[in-house]
Amino acid sequence: MKEKDQHSQGGSQPTSSKSASQSPSVEVSESTPILDASARFAEEIEGPKQAQEISAESSNRSDSGTAPLKDDDILISPSSPHLFIPSPVSASRDYSLILDGPRAVSPVIIQAPTGPQTIHKVAGVGGAPKGEKKTPNTYKRMDQLNWFSWDELEANGTLLSDKQNRFLRVANTKRTQYQDGFDKGNYFENIYPLIVSNYTKSEKIVYCGNILNGKKVPCHQWAFCSKCAYVTGMESSLMYAPAFSETNFFHLTCSFNGHHSLGSTNYPVMQDYWEANEAAVRHLLKSGWIDGACVVHELALHSFVPVRVVPHSHVVITADRISPELKPALVDFLTNQPGIEMPPSIDVRLIDHQRGLDRVLKYQTEAIDIKQAYDTAWHNQVDTDRKGAIELNQQLKEFLESYGASIYGFPRVIRMGNLRPGTKSYIGKLQKELRKASKRKRAKAKKQRS
Repeated sequence: MKEKDQHSQGGSQPTSSKSASQSPSVEVSESTPILDASARFAEEIEGPKQAQEISAESSNRSDSGTAPLKDDDILISPSSPHLFIPSPVSASRDYSLILDGPRAVSPVIIQAPTGPQTIHKVAGVGGAPKGEKKTPNTYKRMDQLNWFSWDELEANGTLLSDKQNRFLRVANTKRTQYQDGFDKGNYFENIYPLIVSNYTKSEKIVYCGNILNGKKVPCHQWAFCSKCAYVTGMESSLMYAPAFSETNFFHLTCSFNGHHSLGSTNYPVMQDYWEANEAAVRHLLKSGWIDGACVVHELALHSFVPVRVVPHSHVVITADRISPELKPALVDFLTNQPGIEMPPSIDVRLIDHQRGLDRVLKYQTEAIDIKQAYDTAWHNQVDTDRKGAIELNQQLKEFLESYGASIYGFPRVIRMGNLRPGTKSYIGKLQKELRKASKRKRAKAKKQRS
C-alpha cells in the first residue's frame, strides 16, 4: 500500500461558492430619460414604493442640478463592464482593478440599446446595494470562521485585512474564470486557508501562472500548489517514461508506523526522517541492490487537535530484480539511524507498464491534503460551537508555517545512479532534449492557430 493510501481516507469534496445571480435587463428607448428608466427598473425589482422614491429623487435632481452620488445611485459609465472584472494577470500588475477603490461595481443591470453607455449600480464598501439581502456578520474574530469556506470568508470580509480580501478575490476570480488547470487538483481547497492564515508564500501561490514577458510564471510551491506539483511530476515522467523498456522500475515507499507532532519547535525532526530515508536508498545503491533512484520527500497530515503527521518518501528505483532481503535490510538500516523513533514501514512493488510509471512519478509530487484533516477536526471539535474553531485555526496556521519551514531550502527531489542526469549510466532523456521538444511543440501549436 502506498503511504497516501495508508494514511488518508477519502475526504469531502470542496463545495463551490454560489454564483451571483444576474440582475434582469431593462431596455431603454432613445427618448426615455435615464433617470425615468431607473425608476422603472426599481419598480420591477424593488416594488412601487421604492420606485416612487427614486422617481421623486430624479425630479429633485432635474430641478436642483447634479447631486452627490449616494450608495443607491445610478451611474453612467462609458466603459465596458469587463474592465471591472480583472484577470489574475492584470490584477497582479494593478491592484486598483480589483475593486479596492471607495466603491465596488456590481454586474451590469441596464444596457442602453443605442450606444456604448452602460449603467451600473453602486454599492458601498463591504456591503450589498440597498434593498438587497446581505449575510449578517455574526462573528467577531477571523479565527472563528471556517477557513476552507469561501462563502463564509466572503460574508465576513470586514474581519479580514485589505490584503487578505484582495488575494481572496483574485483567487476566486481564478476559480470562476481562469482555471487553466488549477481546478484539476486541490489548489482551490488549499488557497483560502493559505491566504487567511497569512502563510509566508501565499502571495506567490495566489499569483501562480501569471504572465510575465509573455510567459506563465509558476510559483514553484508544489507542497501546496497542485498545478506546480503536477508539472514537477510531469517533468520526471518526460525524463524516465521513454526508458521504461530498458530496465525494470519499482515503486518503493519508505514510511513509518505511528504519528509525530509538528510545530514551531520541532519541525527540523521532519528533515531527520527524510535524510534517513535518503541515506537508506544511497545504501541500497552503493551495496548494488539497485541501479538508480528518484527520491521525493513528503508529509502526510493525519489530524488536527492534536496535529499528527508522518514524514515519508516515495522512491522510483531501477533494478534487474528486487531481492527478498531488501525490505529487512532497509528496516534494519532505518531503525539504527539517529533520531528515528517511529518503526519503519517499507513497501516495494513492481511497476509493470509505462502508464503505471507515469502515474507513480506524478503521485510522488502531489500537493498535501489539508482539507480532510481540517473537516474531521471541524466536525469533532467545532460544529456549532465556534470556540473550538479558534484552537483549530491556530493549529492550522502553525502547521502551515512549520511545514513550510521544514521544506525551506531542503532538497525534496533527489536523483541517483542511472536516473541522475549527467552520469554515464543515465537512461532517461536530457533536459535540453526536453526543452527542444517543448519548443517544437509550441511552434507547431502556434502554426496551427495561425
